Formats: sequence, C-alpha cells, structure tokens
Amino acid sequence: MFQLKESSLEWALKHVTRFSANDFFPQPFEFKAIAEQWSGVKKYLSGLDLHDYAPQIPVVGLALKANGTFRVVHQLDPLDSIIYTALTYEIAAKLEQYRIPREKGIVWSYRIKPSVKGSFFDLEDNTWREYNRKTKKLAAEFSDGYVATCDLVDFYNQIYTHRIQNLIEEACGLAYEAHGKAMEKFLLGLNTLTSRGIPVGPTPSIIIAELIAADIDKKILTYTDKFVRWVDDISIFFDTQDEAEKLLHELTAFVHSNHRLVFSGEKTRILTVERFVHKMRDEEEEEKKLVEARGKEKAMKAYWKELLEEIADYDPGEAFDEDRFKEVLEAI
Repeated sequence: MFQLKESSLEWALKHVTRFSANDFFPQPFEFKAIAEQWSGVKKYLSGLDLHDYAPQIPVVGLALKANGTFRVVHQLDPLDSIIYTALTYEIAAKLEQYRIPREKGIVWSYRIKPSVKGSFFDLEDNTWREYNRKTKKLAAEFSDGYVATCDLVDFYNQIYTHRIQNLIEEACGLAYEAHGKAMEKFLLGLNTLTSRGIPVGPTPSIIIAELIAADIDKKILTYTDKFVRWVDDISIFFDTQDEAEKLLHELTAFVHSNHRLVFSGEKTRILTVERFVHKMRDEEEEEKKLVEARGKEKAMKAYWKELLEEIADYDPGEAFDEDRFKEVLEAI
C-alpha cells in the first residue's frame, strides 16, 4: 500500500492553482471547487492506495507548433493532476541530485528546485542564455572539429514507462521503491495499460522526462564531458569525425535498447563545427526576426485599440455625416 503525504498534496494544490495544471489547456474550473472543499478532498486523496488506484483517461488534443505541425497534448482529470503533481514532488529533489550537477555546465534545461510558493523550478534562473554561452564556448574550443547533434523523436510520447520505475529506484534509493511502482501504475492507467508515453502538458512530466535524459547523459559521460543538453537536444563535440561517428553509433544503440527511443533522422547528424556555428547564427537571426515581428504585432494591436477608442463617438446608425466619415477614414 502506498499513500501520498498530506504536505505533498498541499504543495500540489498550490502548484496547480498558481502555475496552472497544463501548458496547453485552459485551467479547469473544478480547481476552484476543490480549493473550497479542500479539507474533504485532501482526506480522500491521502487515503488512496496508489498501487491500486486507476486514474481517469485524459482528454487528448492537438497543439500547434511553431513550424506549423501539431503535437499531441493531454489534459488530466483535476484530481489526477493533483495526484501526479504530489507524487512527483515527493521525488523531485532526489531526482535533481541524480542529474549531472549544474556547475558542470552540461545540462541546462529545467534545473529542479521546488519552492514553498509551489514552483518546481527556479523562476529567476536564466539557463537558456547560459546554455547558449556554453555551446558557443565549446564550439570555439573545437573550432576545427566536429559536433554530433542529437534529437529524440516524439520524446514524451515514446518514453518507456517501465524504465521510469527502475530509474526512480536507482536515483532515489530503495526507500523510494514504492514511489517508482506508484508512478508506473499511474502512467500505465493514463495510457490505458500501454507502457509507452507520459502526458504532454503537465509540469510533472518535465521532471520525468529529465530523469530519462539524465540516464542518457550518464552514458555520454562514459565517453566525453564535452557536450551540452537542453531537454532532448544534445550537442557533443569532438576533435575528429571518427570519434563523433563512434559515439553516435553507441548512443543510438543505447537509447533504443534501454529506453525504446530513437533519434530523429532529420535533426540528428554530424557536422563540422564551422557549419554548426553558421547554423546557430542563422537560427538566432530567425528568432530575432520572430521576436521583432511579435513586438510589432503587439504594438499594432495596441494602436488599433487606441484608434477605436478615439472614434467611438461616431455612430453609423445616425444620419450619414460625410465630413465625419472622412475624419474617421483618415484616422484609420
């Protein structure tokens, strides 16, 4: 039998009400009702045996990506959102200790630091900028070398859930064996007993994905520490092309045999560092253009709103006033 701590459930409620339960769906209205009746709900949730509990099948939708394609996303039942968050909270700090320490300058995405305010991460930590800085530093160090860029196909939806249980036990110790079993049982229930995939959208899934990625990081470390990772995007630097090909061969076999994952044929490749740097500059320039375009669009919307407020006294239902019409037209 395994039950969640009341303190973990309290933290989970704080997280879902303050930071939302999902990155893609609107916040469910049920959370307000849950908060109003929290004493009774908490008693019910803390009494559940998660080794026998069967979660509700989540709502599945499609979210538009920046490149025009779609990703499959999941909205959990509100009570299941709280359970998933509380269960992950109880192991989050241990999982962070299992990862490569931040001071090593290798893994930059989602450094875990649960706060009393309900956040899993350090909100003031600008790791994306440091990730880019470290990538450029390695590129300068291997300016005449090669880089293997790796990207996993449909990462979240292809994660092998049984491996999650094993890694929780490995990362947290035997004292957390029950947590690993509960997590696998919960995820299997969400997937209707399919042992593949974690829900896309809830923040706890980020923690679980980083646990899987941490195991891959440790494999790369047996060859080299000259790499950086952001989620499932990995860049590994080498002096020679032969070294890059050897590691990519071994890593491809590892992620498939240990995690049932595969690298993208489009995004996984070996490049000269010179070509890699040029590609980075192109991407940064494109991102800069997108940011500028968003800024102009926002400014135009604000300007249009001001214009509408200025001309609001014109009523088209009144007798037509040609002079006033010209004024309005000129303003627009």
